[in-house]
This record gives sequence, structure tokens and C-alpha cells, in this order.
Amino acid sequence: MPDSLQPATSAVVQSPPLAQVSGWALRRALIAGARKVQRSREHLNRINVFPVADGDTGTNLAFTMEALIDGMRPLRASGSGAVLEVAAQVTLDGARGNSGAIVAQFFHGLAQACRDQVQLSAESLARAARHAAAQARAAIAEPREGTVLSVITDYADSLQQLVDRGVRDLRTLLADALASAKSSLAQTPSKLPVLRRAGVVDAGAQGFVDFLEGVSEYVVSGRRLAQPADQGAEDSGGPLPEGHGDSAYRYCTECVVEGEGLDRRAGALGADEGAQGAMALRGERREQRATELTVRARDDDEIVGGEGRGVGRRGRVGGTVHGRTITPRRPA
Repeated sequence: MPDSLQPATSAVVQSPPLAQVSGWALRRALIAGARKVQRSREHLNRINVFPVADGDTGTNLAFTMEALIDGMRPLRASGSGAVLEVAAQVTLDGARGNSGAIVAQFFHGLAQACRDQVQLSAESLARAARHAAAQARAAIAEPREGTVLSVITDYADSLQQLVDRGVRDLRTLLADALASAKSSLAQTPSKLPVLRRAGVVDAGAQGFVDFLEGVSEYVVSGRRLAQPADQGAEDSGGPLPEGHGDSAYRYCTECVVEGEGLDRRAGALGADEGAQGAMALRGERREQRATELTVRARDDDEIVGGEGRGVGRRGRVGGTVHGRTITPRRPA
């Protein structure tokens, strides 16, 4: 691991060990992570080149994080499992774009694994993160390495490896796993040629690391970030990467599909077709509800046939289509 990515564990070990996190503290940590992402909104937009260089990853994540904050604010005394269940619900319902759907599915996986838990320990967090990483990967029809999925997987693996080595202090656990996530983020251009050509890391992965950083900062220091007065305050400025906005896929179509046994793969365009879709499912076995289906297309009628007519060019997802929205890509 590069020296620059080594966590400042000396500051962590000076504090009393933190063996568990309550629902109250988890709620505040999630808000801190969400605000960290919101502060990076414009920077994330600028480095967005995959799957489509339309400069909206920061905006999509900011809206998804706003849904998370709105869901956390009214919560009072709740166990960690209950907090994660609310986080899953509000992010699934408020997800925007592929990145938002992936993050929502990650929360859904965490909630599934932590059901009925009052407090989170290092062991339960590591176990839940592994499950959540698998759920996030399942949100994409054809996952690609070098994206947020790689960073989520590496982060979850790091948590488990640290627990296997005996780490039980959550401050140390989160700080060290964050360092692994940053290292994984730095490697995304070597895994995805479009990132290497543009000279950027994956925008969705950067947003996920920003979220983890905000969570870790709160757990370590106990201080939340202030509400961002200007969500573009941390924008580094500068021109958009080369090729930004050059895409035949001019629309981002989002809708809600309700039904049982929904087919993810039929509802998403594959990367081999030049675009990519994400489908976040709520529920288990046959009772599944797609709360966000996001697909990019050349034409606004390429994806959704209409109310109740199914979704997808590869086949029919099934179920009933509601709340269709069509967003032209952000102009360069």
C-alpha cells in the first residue's frame, strides 16, 4: 500500500476502543458521509466519463444522498438494523442514475444482513459489507472492473481481512478499510481504459470513497460535517476530460417497476451495447420490487414501452411501469 494511503492509526489507537456502534451514532455517521458526497458534487460531475461521459454522476449521487439525509433526520431511538432498513428504503426510492442505484442496493444488502441488530460490531459490519457488495454488483447486468463495484468489493474484503486479523475497534477498522478503498480507487484507471485515457479515477467510485471518508471522520472524531452551503465548494475546476459528452446515448431513463420475480438482466443494457443500466431491487425471492431502473439510450422510447408494457431491449422485466422520467444527458 502506498505510504500516502496509510491510515493515521496513531490518532485512532489513542482513543478508547469502540467495540459497537449504536443506531443513534450510525444515523449521524450516515448523514456525515452523505454530506461529504454532496460537497464533491461538481468535482464528481467533471470526472464522470463512464459508462457515459455526461457529467451527471455527482448530481445523481447528491440527490441520492439528499434522500438519505431526509430519511435519517426524523429518526430518533432506533437500533442499527432499523436505521439501515430506513437507509435502504429511502435510497432505493430516491436513487438517481446508475451510481445512485448501486449505492441504494449496497444499503439494501447492509439492511438485509443487519436485520434486528441493535448495535453494529466489527464482525457484523464486515459480514454485512460482504453481503452488500454482492448485492451492489447484482444491480448491474454486466459488471465492469475499475468502477465503484471494484472499490465496494475491495472495501468489503478489507473489512473482513481486518476482522480475521483480530481488529475489533471500529475506529481502527474503518480507518484501515478506508485506506484500502482509496488504494482501490487509485487503481481504477489501470482497470478501465476510458479512465486511463481521460486521466481520471471512476466518478462513482470516488463518490463512494467520499462517503466512506465522511462516515469514518465522524466515527473517529464524533463530529459531523456542516451542511454544505455550496455543494460545488470542493470543485477543483478545470476543463472537462477529453471526450466528455461524446456519446450516442442521449437520454437517461428512470422508472419504477413493480412485480414479482423481476428479471434484472432484461431490464438493463449491457456494456457491450455501449451503455449500461442499473436495477435496484427491494425484497427477496419472488417478492421483488424494482424501485429504480436506470438505463441510458439513444432515443427516449428505446427503453420503456409504456405503462404496464415492461422494460428493456433484451427482454421484458415484467411487472408494471410507473413514474417514467426521461432526462437528456448533461451538455458538454
